[in-house]
Amino acid sequence: MKRKWLTAGLALVSLICMGQLLEIWSLDLGTRTNLELKKVDANKLENGLKPPTTRIYSTPEIVSNETIRNKNEIMWGCKNVTTTNKTNQDQTNFSMFDLRRKPMLKYGDAKKAPAMAVGIPTIRRQNESYLLQTLRSMIGQLKAVHKENCVFVVYIAEQDMNDFRKVADTICNEFTHEINTKLLEVISPPTELYHNWQDKVQVNFGDSYPRSSWRSKQNLDAQYLVSYVDHNIKPEYFLLMEDDVIASNDYMTTILQTVQSAQAPKGWLYYSFSSVGGAGKAFHSASLREFDAMLKIYWNYKPLDWILWDYTKTKVCGYDDAFVACRAKWKKVAVDYGKPLFIHKGKVSSKTNPNFQGR
Repeated sequence: MKRKWLTAGLALVSLICMGQLLEIWSLDLGTRTNLELKKVDANKLENGLKPPTTRIYSTPEIVSNETIRNKNEIMWGCKNVTTTNKTNQDQTNFSMFDLRRKPMLKYGDAKKAPAMAVGIPTIRRQNESYLLQTLRSMIGQLKAVHKENCVFVVYIAEQDMNDFRKVADTICNEFTHEINTKLLEVISPPTELYHNWQDKVQVNFGDSYPRSSWRSKQNLDAQYLVSYVDHNIKPEYFLLMEDDVIASNDYMTTILQTVQSAQAPKGWLYYSFSSVGGAGKAFHSASLREFDAMLKIYWNYKPLDWILWDYTKTKVCGYDDAFVACRAKWKKVAVDYGKPLFIHKGKVSSKTNPNFQGR
């Protein structure tokens, strides 16, 4: 009998000791966790950032587009940036160019009414990306004054939200401060924006279907970005860029001084600061809206730079003007700065995106 009581007593003592150890371990873990959180928050406050108030998942899950539509807030791998879901509204019945269309997801919220907004549309290339190099070149050399009166909007024009997430995470992990200080905003397409777009592509000018679909998608991407910036950011000037360029030293000072000192806006439509396609084209707000209208009409007929030429000729050339006379007129309003401020570095074309392969 004494042996049984002794065994029970020893078991009870063991349980009590184990409970105390677990309590001590739990307190220690909680203390260490609180200390780590305080350390993270202190670092954020030291850098002028507010600690996030939403739950953060350091490892992103792979989710479907439908899952994203049904969530009010998604946190990806970028720890200090809150993503906003704008898809509570039903956009199914909106027309392709309906101004009510909002990005399915966006990182950050750029300052409103800046002097200059820089828009960069981007899509995947096969085994290559130049986007971060472009952002480092353009954002890294900005003067303090330009960080106050300029913003950047990157439009990741991927139809699959997992593809969007992969690119967006690489941006916000490197440019967290720029997003949180409203210098940089990253947006996705709205839901259903590209629904059946390939059925509307016009194959012409001797181009194949893959090439025609590639240039048409470029136009759609540029059109949504232009419209989004114009109606949501409302800048005085807009600079359309590509995602594979290197900027020259102090490019923003040169561009702003040029457009702000130019003749009144009615005297020019856009300035060209690059010889590459649609890159480096600076518009004032009125001409930006007109170019947006041209993109809506001709996005599936011609390349973007051709649409830009047509817009210029429509504005200034008479029906019976000879080519030489018309060219002289459009050069006065589509002003070539001369020395390019941006160097094209892309060697792998965005045509390698699988969306542009044969049907």
